Amino acid sequence: MKLHNLWSSLALVVALAFPAASLATTVRLQTTLGIIDIQLYDEAAPLTVANFLNYVDSGAFTNSFIHRSVPGFILQGGGYTWNSTTSSVNTIAANPPVANEYSATRSNLRGTIAMAKVSGDPNSATCQWFINLGNNSANLDNQNGGFTVFGQVIDQGMDVVDAIAALPIANAGGPFTELPLATPKSATSAYQRSNLVMLDSVTKNPDMQAPSVPAGLSATASATTIVLSWAAATDNLAVTSYKIYIGGTYLGATTTNTPRINVAGAKPETSYTFTVTACDAANNCSASSAPFSVTTLAAGPTLNLVSGWNLVGNSVNTSFEVASLFGNAANVTTVWKWNSTNSKWAFYTPAQADGGAARAATVGYDTLTRINAAEGFWVHAKQAFTAQLPDGTAVAASALQDLPSGWHLVAVAGNPSPRDFDRALSVLTPPAESIPINFTSLWAWDNATGKWYFYAPYLDSLGGTTLSAYSAGKGYLDFTAAGKNLGAGSGFWVNKP
Repeated sequence: MKLHNLWSSLALVVALAFPAASLATTVRLQTTLGIIDIQLYDEAAPLTVANFLNYVDSGAFTNSFIHRSVPGFILQGGGYTWNSTTSSVNTIAANPPVANEYSATRSNLRGTIAMAKVSGDPNSATCQWFINLGNNSANLDNQNGGFTVFGQVIDQGMDVVDAIAALPIANAGGPFTELPLATPKSATSAYQRSNLVMLDSVTKNPDMQAPSVPAGLSATASATTIVLSWAAATDNLAVTSYKIYIGGTYLGATTTNTPRINVAGAKPETSYTFTVTACDAANNCSASSAPFSVTTLAAGPTLNLVSGWNLVGNSVNTSFEVASLFGNAANVTTVWKWNSTNSKWAFYTPAQADGGAARAATVGYDTLTRINAAEGFWVHAKQAFTAQLPDGTAVAASALQDLPSGWHLVAVAGNPSPRDFDRALSVLTPPAESIPINFTSLWAWDNATGKWYFYAPYLDSLGGTTLSAYSAGKGYLDFTAAGKNLGAGSGFWVNKP
C-alpha cells in the first residue's frame, strides 16, 4: 500500500508542539542504522495506537524492513518481513482495518508517524505506517480523509531517520520501486538481508535511561598490549557492555559488564587516548568518559645468540630474573655481569640447582640473579637460540651521564653511534659536530666473529684516519666502516676516566 498523489514543496519543521498529555506509550525501532524512538498519542488517537501496538506486541514488525523511501517526503514500513531461512520476503498479515482518526490538531509535520491506507478509502489503514520527512500537512492532511498522525519521533531518532532517507534507492519491482539500500547489491546477485534497512526489533515502552558515565580510567601497557580499566558504571536496570573509543574512533565493545578490556595490536612507544561509554540492554549509552592517555612501552629486544660468547644488554627500564630467560641448561652454560660498584663479576649457571651460588662463593664471585635496566651482560651459549627481553621504557644514552670512573658494562636504546653516545653523556649540549670526549674508550663484542669493535673519542677528535688506522693496527673492528651502532639488546664496555 502506497501513499497516493503527488506531494507539494516542503518546508522543514524543526520542532513539534503537540500537547504533553497526548504523549504516553513509547515504541523503539531498532534499525540497521540505529534507534528510532517514537512516542504515541494514546489519548488523541486511541484506536490507531491500539492497532499499531497490536502489531508491535505480536512481533509482526520484528524483522520487517523499510520498503519505501521518498527523500523529503516519507519513509514507509510495516508491510513486509525478511525470511532468513528462505532468503525471501513475506507480507505482514493484516488485522481488520482501523477507523480513521485524522484530526487537524495532529498534522503531518516532519518527524510524525502516520498510518498508510488505500486510496479512496479513509478507513483502510492496517499495518503499514510512514514517518514524515518534511512538512506534508498541505498534502496529506487534505486527501483521503486525512492521514492519521498517531505519534512522533523523539530524541535523536530523526538523525537515524534522515540517515535512512539519505541511502541510495533501488527499483526492485512490485511494491519495492523505491527501496532504500543499506548496502549496495551487485547486478548479478539476489537481494539479501544485508541490503535492506531492517527493523531487528520493535519494542514497547523500552528502557530509555542511559547508564552513568564511566569514571576513573587507568591503564597498564606493554609494547603491544594495553589493559584498560575503569570504575563500574550504574544503570536503572543493568549495564551490559562498554564501548571503547581511541581518539574518538570506535574500537569495539566488551561482551560483558566487566569494566576492563585488553587492547591488543598497539604499536610500541605510541601514545593512545581512550574514552569509554557504558551501555545497557536497550542500547542506551552514557556520555563519554573523561579521556585517558597512555603510552606503550618500548618493545624488549630479541636477542639472537650464537654458540659461544655473546655480549648483550638490557636496553629498557624493566629488570628481569636471569633464570627466567637463561635457565635452560641445554642452551646456556653461564651468564656473567660486571658489578662496577665493587669491581666483581656476578655469575649464574643453570646447570646447578642453586644457579651457581655455592660455586660463586668459593671463587669470590657475586651470585647473579637479576639483570637491571641499562646493564650489559655476557651469555655463554651451548647452541644458537633466541631470548625475548621484557618490554619497558627505552633507556636513553643520556641516562648514563652520571657513570663514575672505571669500567662499566652497559646497554642503551635508540641505536646511537659511539660518537652520538659520547655526545649524549654531556650534561650541557656540545657544539654541533664537536667531540666532547666523555670517556676514554668503548668496546663492543661481535658475537658472530669473536672480535672487538673499538672507539676512542680522543682519537676520533684528531680527525682524518687516526681512529680507523689505530683500530686496524690493533686488529679491532671499526664502527664507522662497518656501519655498526649501539643497537637495542647490545651490551658494550665503557671506560670512564
